[in-house]
Amino acid sequence: MIFAMSDIHGNLMAFRKRAEQLEPYLKKGDKLLLLGDFIDRGTDSFGCLKLAKELQDNYGKDQVVVIKGNHEVWFLDFLVDLGNDWLEEDRRYGTSKTFLSKEKYDILLTISSREEKWDFIRNTIKSEHKEFLRWMEELPLYYETPTQIFVHAGVDEDIPVEEIDYCTVATPDYIFSGKYPPTTGKFPKDIIAGHVAASHVAHNPMYRGVYFDGYSHYYIDGSVNKTKVLVCLAYDEDEKKYYELMDDGSMKPISAKVRIEVREYERRKEFY
Repeated sequence: MIFAMSDIHGNLMAFRKRAEQLEPYLKKGDKLLLLGDFIDRGTDSFGCLKLAKELQDNYGKDQVVVIKGNHEVWFLDFLVDLGNDWLEEDRRYGTSKTFLSKEKYDILLTISSREEKWDFIRNTIKSEHKEFLRWMEELPLYYETPTQIFVHAGVDEDIPVEEIDYCTVATPDYIFSGKYPPTTGKFPKDIIAGHVAASHVAHNPMYRGVYFDGYSHYYIDGSVNKTKVLVCLAYDEDEKKYYELMDDGSMKPISAKVRIEVREYERRKEFY
């Protein structure tokens, strides 16, 4: 089995619950792919990254694959002064706080200058988490099988047909981690991605779970900080079938039925 989750966004409780649920599968040798955006918005960004690293340390890089999302890219860029995009996500220093000790956080609160606060955050995190940051820097941007591409946001699908086999080579880094808008439709490989909420791709704010477009795309960002449920995709390598691992441990087959549900939602919206 291959299990995949994405967009944990600081929700350590939901992540830990899924990790405990998946432990028996990991002990049997099944794979877990974590598709990025561990940080920001939730209450324990560092805790989520730490749990991802612990899972990888326990089971190895071949069995637990950890991929960078755009939030990790922004965070790392901020730390080396390559851009401040990440600061929009670090509101009230909610993410920074999880990387700082109580003593360091108390010092941060005494600094009045915004720029000096940023410098303090950079210097403290870089000095106290060197090994951890090296691990983050080395995280890949995608994972590929003969029939699938697991990625945070997406790949370049607008390339010549004769070059499709090399689409990951031709895709720029910023597309892997930040592609928008999301793509649907046919592609030679299945693409499993997060980054954009499944409900958004489904054009249905009430939609919950994995979104399958009926062709080649599976979107697994379940908006965990709204739903409190971390969506988990499961792929049976023997059966070549996709499932959604439910909270109760059952496997729900994934089909194109969601497209019908989405069209019905759109029809009703137009009617009313």
